[in-house]
Amino acid sequence: MSSNVRVETKNMVNKSDIDPTRKMKNLPLDFYPDCWVKDEERMDVLFNPFRPKNVNPINYESKMKFWKQLIVKYCNEKGSASASESELKNAFIRNGRKPLCLSTVLEDMRNNHEIEYLHKFMVPAQHSWKDWAVDVMVKKPASWGWNLVKDRIFAKNSQTEEMSNFVVLESVKKHAEALQIHNIRNEVLVLDDVISKSHEIGLSAEGVEYTLHFLKRNQQVDTAVIDVNDEATTVVKFAKLDSKTSITDSDKAMFNLNRMEQILTKRTETLESQIQQMDEKIRMFVREKNREMAKSYLKRKKMVIIDLEKQLAQLQHISTLKSNIENAKYNAGVIETYKMGAKALKDVYEESGLNVDKVENVMNDVQDVIDDHDEIQNIVGAVNISNANEVDDLELEQELQDLMNDDRNDNDSGLVQPNRTNPDDSLERRLTNLKLPLFENLSLHENEQSHVPSRLVHN
Repeated sequence: MSSNVRVETKNMVNKSDIDPTRKMKNLPLDFYPDCWVKDEERMDVLFNPFRPKNVNPINYESKMKFWKQLIVKYCNEKGSASASESELKNAFIRNGRKPLCLSTVLEDMRNNHEIEYLHKFMVPAQHSWKDWAVDVMVKKPASWGWNLVKDRIFAKNSQTEEMSNFVVLESVKKHAEALQIHNIRNEVLVLDDVISKSHEIGLSAEGVEYTLHFLKRNQQVDTAVIDVNDEATTVVKFAKLDSKTSITDSDKAMFNLNRMEQILTKRTETLESQIQQMDEKIRMFVREKNREMAKSYLKRKKMVIIDLEKQLAQLQHISTLKSNIENAKYNAGVIETYKMGAKALKDVYEESGLNVDKVENVMNDVQDVIDDHDEIQNIVGAVNISNANEVDDLELEQELQDLMNDDRNDNDSGLVQPNRTNPDDSLERRLTNLKLPLFENLSLHENEQSHVPSRLVHN
């Protein structure tokens, strides 16, 4: 869609809504600051014209801040970022007195780009080189020339400036954020539905128009007019977060399919209802034995059934087309992901300098090292390191068993019993005094002597 298409909401806005002299009615009591009611002296200063800034810079800035905040709050409260000096004076009447300083406040806001006059704000955004060239080479010089001639011929009229509408940029930005949050992103929506739901976030129809235009200037919204079944419908598409958007041919096709699906669904529901009503009448005529009327309605029912089957077939075709479009979008996304992944993997290999030959060389080196390691381990494991002083575990077990048998025999024969307070003393003494052979060439006598109980040796 070309960038110079304006959101078609002007037909939905009443002329009274854009009257520059209008005043928002029934402002809530908590809208005004506390000093509005409680501090007469301060309000008298605030309502008077500004004194030169160099006289008292602090009070000058404080007064300027007060009115700027009140103007932004007023626009937020009424649901539209547009206002005029005349409208603000009427809105801020206090005890029959209008503020005399608003012209200075608005001039400061304009110089600081906090407001834009409506005729400038509503200029279509330029998003292409062609639009930019036309704007720079044709429109701006013509506008500059006309303004120069106008200023020379006609004197500035303060009343005309008071009636001129402007847009408070801080307010329209806040409305834009709220409108984006309140609507589904990246889907084509009907403008009428967006406007009808905007009251839920406190926006007027006029406020929606200015907000959408602001978003469109920043490419966060796109609009288009789509013909569906010979009916023109204005649609809107909100961009994803931190991105730009445009309504593509695919979006238009999907919107057409959705609208036709809705139309056919309603049509099938109507036909099904007609069939049900005909069934009831046919049964009634059968009960009344009115054969001709029953036959007539039965024939009409058959024709409606044929029509219903056609409608259902068309619905099925539309559903298939929608599914194919969604699958195509999904497949395109998958392929793009594959492409990005392949490029990233290729970049990694290029940055690291890896290739097939280098990897094969490294793996061969690793295999050689592993083979050498295995061979070394086999050689080391084949060496039998024996300990000449190693004691046979079986021999120890046998001798320990003999000692335990001797101790048991002593108890049975009535020999001196070990101290009952510590029944393990005797066994511990015997184990302590146990003498083991230190060399393999001990004589048989020594071996036999080693089997003598330690009790007898000591005796």
